[in-house]
Amino acid sequence: MANEDKDVIPTAEEGRNTMLQLMKLNLPVHGATLGLTNAEVAQTVADANAYAYLRTWRDAAEAFGKEASAFLNLITDEEPGTPTSDLPTFDPPPLGDVTFLVGIVRRLRLLIRKIKASANFNESIGRDLYIIRDSERTPNNEKKPTLEAAALVNDKVELKFNKQGMKAVRIRRLLADGTAQNLADPTTSPFIDNTPSPNNQPEKRQYQAVYLENNEPVGQYSDIVVVVTTP
Repeated sequence: MANEDKDVIPTAEEGRNTMLQLMKLNLPVHGATLGLTNAEVAQTVADANAYAYLRTWRDAAEAFGKEASAFLNLITDEEPGTPTSDLPTFDPPPLGDVTFLVGIVRRLRLLIRKIKASANFNESIGRDLYIIRDSERTPNNEKKPTLEAAALVNDKVELKFNKQGMKAVRIRRLLADGTAQNLADPTTSPFIDNTPSPNNQPEKRQYQAVYLENNEPVGQYSDIVVVVTTP
């Protein structure tokens, strides 16, 4: 088991969701034994519900973004008289009684610290709550790069990424038509994108990265980063 609470909490999104959902399921069973208050258990359940909802909401929003881009391109670029549908609308997943409170990871870290300090904490409870698991190393299929973008002069964009023990990442640019353009598979950070902006004007760009294993994408794509170029 890792010695630091920050290492106990998975860094990958899927792993964090697994921990939160197991906390939601099993904290009501073990909470009193561990000396947790009803309020602490209830907040953790609420955090698990919020995290799961926001992942679903984000995925739905990203899918709608592609649909909206396709509609924009249809109206903008197609010939007059081309058949079209009504304006697409975004229908978010039903919210229900989900509530949002900033600081899920911070609260989880403090909760784990309290759980591990309990005299009644044991391996069985630790496994129920995903605090103890067979491997503390994040599987490659759960890893998610962290990507940072900064505009440089002359249209250049600097893209910094972490590696988490992986050999390379694949960086892609998300285009206005909803497609993606693979730019490079760098093995060292940072990577510089030298693509010129159209008409020598500032351009808003979106980038993502994913790790590579045997030259194939593995794990999760990074969060989208947005930058405006400086011609």
